[in-house]
Amino acid sequence: MFLDGIDSWLSSVSDRFDVRIKAASYAELRAHEGFPTSVVVLDADLRDGTRLDDRVRELSAEGVFVIVVSTFSDSAVARGALAAGAVGYISKSESAEEIAEAITAAVEGRDYLTPQVTALLLESSELSTPPLSAQEQRVMILYATGLPMKVVATTMGLSQDTVATYLKRIRSKYVAVGIRLDSRVDFYLHAKTHDSAI
Repeated sequence: MFLDGIDSWLSSVSDRFDVRIKAASYAELRAHEGFPTSVVVLDADLRDGTRLDDRVRELSAEGVFVIVVSTFSDSAVARGALAAGAVGYISKSESAEEIAEAITAAVEGRDYLTPQVTALLLESSELSTPPLSAQEQRVMILYATGLPMKVVATTMGLSQDTVATYLKRIRSKYVAVGIRLDSRVDFYLHAKTHDSAI
């Protein structure tokens, strides 16, 4: 049933995406000759007795960006999917434009949460600061102060690609606790919890 729903969602924004695989099950997706793809929109209700977070982890390990869609607004399911590596989590009640935005973000390597899911995550528990490694904290603090990525890399003796990887990891860890870091201002506000000198 949802396959038809997502089909109509994507057909209304078809000029923005090239849909390569339409699969009614996870097994069918994996068996398709076009797999893997860059982005998979995965129904949270797999109906095959497997755990969603295991499937997300499996796909993410293969370099696939996973967006999870769900009928129910369940913060535990959303947190589990995001912690497993999903780059987005969307309710099936969202508009076609919202799913298009999530796919665009995934293709660009960004995480995406709708305002509805963000509110759900914020309501369900107190905000927490995710644990960051010492290097991640240092990257976050330097980046949050406004230094260009190149300067952060030089200061830390790292390549710009490594700094970009750290920033992506930091964003993912924050998304897993319901916080989006979309701008330097967001980084600045949350970096303060890692360094009181900011």
